[in-house]
Amino acid sequence: MKYCFLLFLNSLIGLSSVQAQTEEEKNFYPTVGRKMPEIEINHIKYFNKSSVNSNDFKGKWVVFDFWNRTCGTCVARFPKVNSLNEKYGDRMQFLLVGLQDDINLIQPMFDKFKARLKLTIPCAFDSAIFKRLDIGPCPHIVIVDPNGIVRGVTSNINEDNVKDLLAGRSTNLETTYFRSSEVGVNKKIDLAKPLLVNGNGGTDSGFLYRSLIFPWDPSFSYHLDFDLKWVVKQNLFQLTGITLNRLYNYGFIGKYGLSPNDPEYYEFRRDPIIEMKDSIKFQKDPDPATGRGFYCFSLSFKKGEMSVERLKSLIKSNVDNFFGLESSIEKRQSRYWSLICTSDSSRERLKARNSDSSYIRGLPHASFTAKNIPVLKLIYKIYSGAYPEYPIFNDTGINGNIDLTMDCILTSLEDVKRALRENGLDLVLKEREMKAIVIRDAIH
Repeated sequence: MKYCFLLFLNSLIGLSSVQAQTEEEKNFYPTVGRKMPEIEINHIKYFNKSSVNSNDFKGKWVVFDFWNRTCGTCVARFPKVNSLNEKYGDRMQFLLVGLQDDINLIQPMFDKFKARLKLTIPCAFDSAIFKRLDIGPCPHIVIVDPNGIVRGVTSNINEDNVKDLLAGRSTNLETTYFRSSEVGVNKKIDLAKPLLVNGNGGTDSGFLYRSLIFPWDPSFSYHLDFDLKWVVKQNLFQLTGITLNRLYNYGFIGKYGLSPNDPEYYEFRRDPIIEMKDSIKFQKDPDPATGRGFYCFSLSFKKGEMSVERLKSLIKSNVDNFFGLESSIEKRQSRYWSLICTSDSSRERLKARNSDSSYIRGLPHASFTAKNIPVLKLIYKIYSGAYPEYPIFNDTGINGNIDLTMDCILTSLEDVKRALRENGLDLVLKEREMKAIVIRDAIH
């Protein structure tokens, strides 16, 4: 799942109370196996109608793909969803439904993507339907069969899913995110209590330590803590839907992951180095639809008696011991992106001309204009959009702030590189010695 979604999810879990719903309102949340609530969708663009009723699609599969302008995962999926609509549109209609914002940025943003990526998929811009169906974080996808019955509520749909559904077969769909009016749709687990105790998430016979590690179930929700310095003030550290790579991040750097705002970002290789005979536990592509490669981790401790360093050590030792591994930090040659100026003249041209104000303005995940910003802010903008595989280092030689305009799709690293070159910058892949988490089979 992408980083922006996890931050939003964490804020939802922290809510102390939720607004109660009437039974009528609850019935409007799409439920698998039940009739799709009748809805009117307005302000549709690039379609043969500007408004439709959900009953208009009877006799044909329809996929309502809800998104908002701050969801990078949503916009990164546009080309894939567009391809599915073009390939299967005669039997399954895909309809993007964007949350219309108060400042009217979402439609210009989509138009930018449509032109650049040559999208043909229709899109509605309607905030009322989000409220009517109680849609919260995105992506949020509702799949309805030709008889008007909801067959899936998920965060992702791929071609294998489409083929299965059209052939009348069952299919594995990723778990969906929370609806807006509840902490979570699925009540199988309570994240305020230890897992696997008194039936919370299953029986208590499956753990080897009071610190628990067990396979994640796709029916569970996701929960991640981003920094251990906040966790130690409590008495419980719990993660659900976590890969072993990320667990080792907590054990060594104390965080889910590093961003350009973290000093360690420029010291650590992003992914661990696996030196083991059987590396299947560290698959490059864990499958959230089946749960393969994802785990739950729970550690209870006495409040006020835990430090960040001790908690990191406990996490590392528990993962090592449970899976029969040994892990350490070593210096290794690692790849990184070097942000450079292509010429001395471009370096001069980029220098900020106005020191009175500093801002970045533009369309989310698309074009933007930056005035008087440090190069680090540009690096963070690229990181948060394209989420490149390797860290980005500032090798521009620019000491002060810069001005520039980036006309690109920020979720596409190749398009970002094109726009950088237009500004006299470039990203060049290089190698240097960095700290790396190295994982090996334990020697018994």
